[in-house]
Amino acid sequence: MYMHNFEEVLGSTLKYLRKQKGMTQKELALGVCTQAQISRIENGEMLPSALICFELVHKLGMGTDYFYSLVKNPRSDYMLVFKEEVGRLIHNRDYEELDKLMQSEKANPLFQNPDDQQFMLWHEGIASFHYHQDYKQAFAKLHEALNKVIPSNHESLYTVQEINIIHSLAIFYYELKDYDDALITLDQALGFIDKRLIQPLNSLKVRVLFTKSQVLTDQGEYEEALKTCEKGITLVLKNETFKLLGELYYQKGYVSLFLSQKNTAYECLVRSAQVFEITNNPHMTVYPYEIISSYDLDETK
Repeated sequence: MYMHNFEEVLGSTLKYLRKQKGMTQKELALGVCTQAQISRIENGEMLPSALICFELVHKLGMGTDYFYSLVKNPRSDYMLVFKEEVGRLIHNRDYEELDKLMQSEKANPLFQNPDDQQFMLWHEGIASFHYHQDYKQAFAKLHEALNKVIPSNHESLYTVQEINIIHSLAIFYYELKDYDDALITLDQALGFIDKRLIQPLNSLKVRVLFTKSQVLTDQGEYEEALKTCEKGITLVLKNETFKLLGELYYQKGYVSLFLSQKNTAYECLVRSAQVFEITNNPHMTVYPYEIISSYDLDETK
């Protein structure tokens, strides 16, 4: 069933673009309107003024002409569902199904504008890396994606999607144990987040900080890894969200062991388990409790 009401189509399109850019409703609303208004717009319950619409579209890093071309597209809801499915497959690490999905949709005429082609190349690269283990092709796909919309010498114009692609490149380096290139790439991403965007995108920054803490830990840079975890935790708590909080507390607890900070390790691992319970991820609680048991941390209390 496809939407015909203009407010519903506009709201669905805004939601689709926000999620494509990796932004929360709160981040998109900041400095423009309230989060409640964003929610009402996305649900088709409110038509934004021309000024608010312009500011939201500008904050998403695109032109109003492109935005309204999507609104006029009666299948924009299909694109939203498709990209949510891609996100679900990656979250579940189902790279075989991701590969099948990308191959089946790559010629779809709905995905022929530059931003969507960039999205497709990005996720084809992820499938190449994790499913086919064709690392050369994976890197080539992501670099092609980065050059799809803007010239490579215009780094100051990187969008949120492109910073996400840079983060994926860093993860590739990390998985291949190329820690130096991983850190260089992660610091580039953090620089773009802090300096290039109108508003810092906190959810994206937290993901990059979490990956950086993992790289630093594997490098044996425990003090820096701990500081990076603390930056991520502070950012999550400041923005009143639980996203990656459990993982960050787990990482901080794990790193604290290498610094002989057993009390801190125990407290962080317990907090990690508690967050996983609160956020309906009880299957994740096994990991912090395994560390607590392995290192007899409960005996320190």
